[in-house]
Amino acid sequence: MANPTRAATIRFDRAAMEADPGPQITHYNMPLDYPRLYEWIPGDTTTSDGLAVLTHSGGTIGRWHLIRGDIQGVNLTDADETLVVGGNFFRVLPAAVPLTVNRVKTLATTNAAVGDEIHINRIGLGAFTLAIANGGAGAGTIYTLPAGQSWWAKAYFNGTDWVAHSAGQNP
Repeated sequence: MANPTRAATIRFDRAAMEADPGPQITHYNMPLDYPRLYEWIPGDTTTSDGLAVLTHSGGTIGRWHLIRGDIQGVNLTDADETLVVGGNFFRVLPAAVPLTVNRVKTLATTNAAVGDEIHINRIGLGAFTLAIANGGAGAGTIYTLPAGQSWWAKAYFNGTDWVAHSAGQNP
């Protein structure tokens, strides 16, 4: 078999992947400093950016490419909603969906793992606020995105609760 199916190789870090000569066939690596899956693409000469595309040291011409998962879930609605990890980690309230009252998006702990993050982006302006609430044991509001402004907020899961990570106004 010319190109056998094989498991990904776990590497210490991305620097270790870049220090080795590239393999001669498609191969997969997962560095521990950025635990995402990379695919070796023989013959590729895309410019390395240190994250999505990694180079190598001599050997076969090719590049390591980050395999990106689909992280954007369905758009948010003008309703109070409970968001779960299975709905993906990036959610948008589009400009075309104005809020008709103050709304709450509750972050469920179902299927959440320590270190998970969720990013919520409110693009549209409107006369009402959008609250992001913790669905864990600690409950409570994590953020309130103000009325009349386009804001984003990010929360992470600490194993028990969703807690504040960062937030800001969209440019």
